[in-house]
Amino acid sequence: LTVSPANLDELSAKIALCKQLKDDRAVIQGRFDPMREVYDTLVKFEVVVNEGEAAQLASLDDQFDEFKQMLGTADRMLDKAKVVMKRELEGQVDAHGEAMDDLRTMAQGELPFGKPGAKMPSPAEAFALVQAYQAKVVKARERETELAYGLAIFGIERQEHEALAAVSKDLGLLEQIWTITQEWEEHWDRWQGLPFNALDTEEMENTAGKYTKAVGKLGREIKRWRVWGAMKKNLDDFREITPLIMDLRNKALRPRHWESLKDRVGQVCGLCCYYFILSLFFSLVVAIFAISTRRKGSHWEAFLLNNP
Repeated sequence: LTVSPANLDELSAKIALCKQLKDDRAVIQGRFDPMREVYDTLVKFEVVVNEGEAAQLASLDDQFDEFKQMLGTADRMLDKAKVVMKRELEGQVDAHGEAMDDLRTMAQGELPFGKPGAKMPSPAEAFALVQAYQAKVVKARERETELAYGLAIFGIERQEHEALAAVSKDLGLLEQIWTITQEWEEHWDRWQGLPFNALDTEEMENTAGKYTKAVGKLGREIKRWRVWGAMKKNLDDFREITPLIMDLRNKALRPRHWESLKDRVGQVCGLCCYYFILSLFFSLVVAIFAISTRRKGSHWEAFLLNNP
């Protein structure tokens, strides 16, 4: 107990032991008289007592006084050690706080929020960045746990650093918006290669509606992020042309209408044509929107009015 602790683990253990021994002083001293009575009984019955034991018994009070003095010395030494180690711990906490501020600054510049004017990363590239920062957050929280152990010794409440909490929150939101982006791209990749007459417009509309709702909910937190705006625009654009898909599947469509559309967009098209896939349809949309903007009513009605 009288040796200065080398680290917080030793400090904690020595403080606990010193407190326990101080609390047990009365219990320890209370064992002396029963022990003396045992030896007095042995002497009474002329039992020979070992000289060493007799000497130890005679010195109990002196040794106990030395023990109490040692506890007092250890207590004062531990108080000094606590001051030194608390100062060191506070320095480590401050250094950790600065590191978290730096992490936040780096995250703002590197995470895939979608910088204005910069190329938007692919979902795979975005997830790689998010995962790299998630690993940094895990390491930072492990460090906070280590510091919290020392803070507890000094009765200081542990608190997560604000910058670390902000990075962690951003990572969670980024994971959500990029998951939506990736899943939407997978749906689109599957749909765009399908022949026009094989499209399940109800499934497409339901899927777009589900993601639109999810993106709208995320907008409460990340409306300022370009990646959110890009995903919302993709969904809005898709839902804008969904009525056109349904219109072009109308039974009122005649071969002359398809011929007119083919002339406008320079593509082979037709409801039963295998080559007219959804990706080609978006070229067709440009022509139809050019017509529909000149007349009121549905996109299909506008086209029929201009192509009787």
